[in-house]
Amino acid sequence: MIHEKIFSFSAEDHRTLGRTMGSCFSSAARAALKYASSLSEWQWRTKEAPHYLPYAERYFPQFVDELRGYAEGAGIDFTLFWALAIEEDRAHADKCTTIVTNNGRLIGHNEDFDSEIGRDLCIIRKTVGDTGTLELFYPYAPGGNAIAINSSGYIIAVNSLTHSGKKGAGVPRNIIARWLSETKDPRKDFAFLSSLPRSSGYSHTFLGADSALHNIEYTATEARLTKPSMPYIHTNHYLTDLSKYEANTGSSSTHERFADATAAVREHMTTQELKVLMDRTAGGSEKGIMNNDTLGKMIIDRDSLTAHIWLRSEKEKGFIEYPLNSLPTKTAL
Repeated sequence: MIHEKIFSFSAEDHRTLGRTMGSCFSSAARAALKYASSLSEWQWRTKEAPHYLPYAERYFPQFVDELRGYAEGAGIDFTLFWALAIEEDRAHADKCTTIVTNNGRLIGHNEDFDSEIGRDLCIIRKTVGDTGTLELFYPYAPGGNAIAINSSGYIIAVNSLTHSGKKGAGVPRNIIARWLSETKDPRKDFAFLSSLPRSSGYSHTFLGADSALHNIEYTATEARLTKPSMPYIHTNHYLTDLSKYEANTGSSSTHERFADATAAVREHMTTQELKVLMDRTAGGSEKGIMNNDTLGKMIIDRDSLTAHIWLRSEKEKGFIEYPLNSLPTKTAL
């Protein structure tokens, strides 16, 4: 048994990859655009989004080219699609819980987001040139902003962060996430990230093929690279000294999910035990690790070389297991 929403794409260049994906996901991308344009912040997004484009074109032209191809394939005006894809809103919703245990051999990620715009969350295998990823994917975004495992053996899990302080035009965080999803060396990438003009921030948790754990948190002006101890939990607030910029509101569920996961995680767990943890609703339907906005879940077990994936849109199937060796790799997963 496999999910209905699982897709494979392969291309030699980014423009072709984007065009192929855009053609496949045209209906979902159009629905996301229709919904986003009904929201109060859409006017602000379309006004501000063009200011970010020159920065992305300067530092990551290949990914802008990919999005141009995507808009072409989907039959959507690129200016509107750009505003949709970069998700640079004035307010950012809570998004996701990441759990790392078993000395880095087991990682779980609950992907939470607006259930309307995220209802088409799917699974993709994509390869451009000789670089591939297996990931949870929103069919209106650049990709890499949920959880992925790439062909260099890195697992990357992303958590949204909201910060105060200086913000402005720079490389959008979704473009940075697309770039980091293909990482070969998070420490080297951190040095480049630190020099980039950035618009806002994310948390990126990296697990290498050697099970080494690193985390990058960043704002528009500062960035931190850490090598945390395990077990490790990340939700939607800063865990480094960048907490001085924390801007989550009182309605946030990040601290409840963090506390619950921290109390429940163990140093050694089976995949089934991690599934149970990721299903916890101790905080209720709004603030549980599993909550009303949980759209997908992925567990990657390096010891069995498997990914276990759950989609809310196909929840009756439960978790489905996929072999990681189905992903073209340059190094052992």
